[in-house]
Amino acid sequence: MSIRNPSILSPIGPSEHECGYCHSHADTSLSYGAWAHTLRPVHYQRLIDRGWRRSGQYLYKPAMARTCCPQYAIRLDVTEFRASKQHRLLLNRTRRYLLGDWDPPAASDAGAGSPEVAGERHVEHPHAVLSAVHMDVSAPDANEPASAAASAAPPRRVVAPRSAAKNAPFDVHTAVHDLLSVQGGKHTLRTELELASCTPAKFALYDAYQQAVHGDAPGKNTVKSFTRFLVTSPLNANPHFSRAAGRSLSVIAGHPTSPLPEFGTFHLNYYLDDVLIAVSVIDLLPWCVSSVYLFYDPRFHWLSLGKLSALVELVLARDEAAARARAQADPMFLYMGFYVPRCTKMEYKGQFRPSALLDPVAYDWVPLDDADVQRRLRESDRGFATFTGEARTRDGVPDAAMHRVVGADEKRAIMVLEDRHVTRLAEYAGTDAFDSVVEFAARMDTATAKEIVFAP
Repeated sequence: MSIRNPSILSPIGPSEHECGYCHSHADTSLSYGAWAHTLRPVHYQRLIDRGWRRSGQYLYKPAMARTCCPQYAIRLDVTEFRASKQHRLLLNRTRRYLLGDWDPPAASDAGAGSPEVAGERHVEHPHAVLSAVHMDVSAPDANEPASAAASAAPPRRVVAPRSAAKNAPFDVHTAVHDLLSVQGGKHTLRTELELASCTPAKFALYDAYQQAVHGDAPGKNTVKSFTRFLVTSPLNANPHFSRAAGRSLSVIAGHPTSPLPEFGTFHLNYYLDDVLIAVSVIDLLPWCVSSVYLFYDPRFHWLSLGKLSALVELVLARDEAAARARAQADPMFLYMGFYVPRCTKMEYKGQFRPSALLDPVAYDWVPLDDADVQRRLRESDRGFATFTGEARTRDGVPDAAMHRVVGADEKRAIMVLEDRHVTRLAEYAGTDAFDSVVEFAARMDTATAKEIVFAP
């Protein structure tokens, strides 16, 4: 059997880890894992709509009724987004900084020791990958400069902001585009979209961020661990180049000098005065921009790059929808990873409206602001709640209730890789892997299970 550019996934099975949300100091974070050798964007789009996420090539799905901190997929409808007062203030403040009308607090008053909490907004199950990749490799090229913008230590002078017209219409799309196009001011801020890659400057920035924000010890991070975590992606195994070189589809994308695929894993680089200060790792998928991770120069925490990058990404999602000539009625989304109830680090995600959470049993999207959803979250069983039908507790939802029943005909038709050839599961010689393949298939939608190739 011959299949062109298939998704090839290997089931790993249940896993237990120390929780990064409640810091349980025990293996209380439970999930189901798989390894993605190659993964077509349309298949990953369907998987994240079933509660999956990726960290490098590792795919994982939280065991919602058993894990200590249930993690709900959250997405924002960017076509309906309306900026809050806090979002408007952030964009206006950043614009005033670029124009020279506002200076941030001096470094001695707000140094790197108090980084922005929202900078952690893209952290998704890092222990699943990093625990396996701490190894010594060569240091980055010392000839390539690390992030060090001219104003890393902000001046003390504080200029009062200019007054703005009250009740003036505010359009976030225009505001973000204008922000990245400011010329003739004191500073410039621009972004550039490129396929995920490892450079000495990116690794130096990542290492500085991990040490300052996450407390990593010097020498813990390596080029290889960075590459495996935030560069290597199963989505980029078989890229389809469809963007013309030098043609920008968005102010945010910049002007690429080489062809870029329409979908895949990208780095959205932020340059302040032409110096790299932040990198947002994103997946571009058929119906969304999916945030993966953000790292930035901790000396610029006062730019609130976590929140600012979320605004930039939702505008990029709008631009992507327009560039693909989609029907006006078709929605486009920004997937912001997971939402963990009662976790203060996640509260800012709910400020991007209208957001929706994925029901862990019915796999329907429900509005986060809905009164009944909010009530169920408040009354949840240690963070676990269902949002459609009768409310259910952890004990009332066995694992099987969150999985499909894979019928006999589907089991026989499942495609598996054996000795570099694709065959049907019914003909597969490795009968000991039969159960693991079916268990994996039950955790995805029917169409994806029929189209991908399992590699036991």
